[in-house]
Amino acid sequence: MQNLSDLRRWLSNEISEVPLMLHGTGIEAIFEAANNGKLPTGIIDIGEDYVNNSVDGRLFFMPVTSRLGKAYEKLKSEGLADVDGKSCFIEAKNYAELNAFSSYVASELGCKKAEMYSTIRDWAGRDISLRELQKALKKYGLNLTLQQIIEIDSNAKKRKGVIIDFKESTLDLPLHVSDDDEEAIYIECSEGLDKIHINGIELLGPVEKRLMKRFLEGKLEYNGFKTEKPEHHHKIKYFEV
Repeated sequence: MQNLSDLRRWLSNEISEVPLMLHGTGIEAIFEAANNGKLPTGIIDIGEDYVNNSVDGRLFFMPVTSRLGKAYEKLKSEGLADVDGKSCFIEAKNYAELNAFSSYVASELGCKKAEMYSTIRDWAGRDISLRELQKALKKYGLNLTLQQIIEIDSNAKKRKGVIIDFKESTLDLPLHVSDDDEEAIYIECSEGLDKIHINGIELLGPVEKRLMKRFLEGKLEYNGFKTEKPEHHHKIKYFEV
């Protein structure tokens, strides 16, 4: 059930001037939190064999270390590097764009395999050439021309994602330093993070702002973060650009 009052409050709060911690993701995660009360750990789960961008049900954040309070000493002992507000926002923005890009492409291409999703992440991160991408996609039965790939890429680039700001109640949860990024921390929450910890959100692009406007007006159908038919979103023009 859609909880529009939550969305309006999060949008009104925006991002704190000096946030506690930020999470960058696609707008789908915000719709899921509003509908079902949980911020999911990955992007759209689109098949039984699909592995999303979570790691063992972990949700990752960029913290501002000066605001971590008593949690700072423990996290520092685990190797957490100091992060200021500016760096926190920049890194969260980068992750938001990466996740928003990947979410759009995964749904457009009907991704159902972890290996294919890994290819999409390489594409999003510019770690693969278009020729290499074209060859890789053929392994998944997608015979796309370079022009088709360029068009999908152009549309995906318009997705800038969402940054989420969190309340101090998040500090009461078990926090750990990421194994892969000394500036990031994570919370283990296989079922997602309860929406009560969300303080505010910032929509980073015009597509996200347009989708949010339509959602609040009841003009955008959202059928859940997990779907076995990602093409359904395309039919209802959910993934418009």
